Amino acid sequence: MTDTRSLSRVEEYVRGQLELRYGQPFHSEDLALVHGGRHEFDAVSEDRTIVGQIKSHKGTTAGGRANIGGLHAAAEELFWLGQVAAGKRLLVVTDSDFRSRLTSKVGASLPPGFEIEFVKLDQEHRRIVENVNLKSSQEQRGVARPPPV
Repeated sequence: MTDTRSLSRVEEYVRGQLELRYGQPFHSEDLALVHGGRHEFDAVSEDRTIVGQIKSHKGTTAGGRANIGGLHAAAEELFWLGQVAAGKRLLVVTDSDFRSRLTSKVGASLPPGFEIEFVKLDQEHRRIVENVNLKSSQEQRGVARPPPV
């Protein structure tokens, strides 16, 4: 399975961009859900009025097809955002093509208080995402399989 730990640097960058936009720090936090249970959210504002999830999916797969798996993962995050008390719920994406595809699928049906927000990555963080995506794609095609144990 692809090591995605380097994406934590991308999430930190995105939280910094959200801080610039909203004028307050953001951090990840495990929050109580309205119907019980807990879930970790990627971007929670200091005053907890804004809660977000960060997705770095591309709009298309390495084969040029629509990234259906990414759209399903985004839908799951929208579900979790609906389970937390917050004035504003953000699904933050880092790829403009993915944002366009996601917005065309669900944008008009988002409940009030939900937003799909785009944060453009700088070159360093875009490279991190591209590297993880490349390794994941190779793994799925059987190119980079780990040695047997």
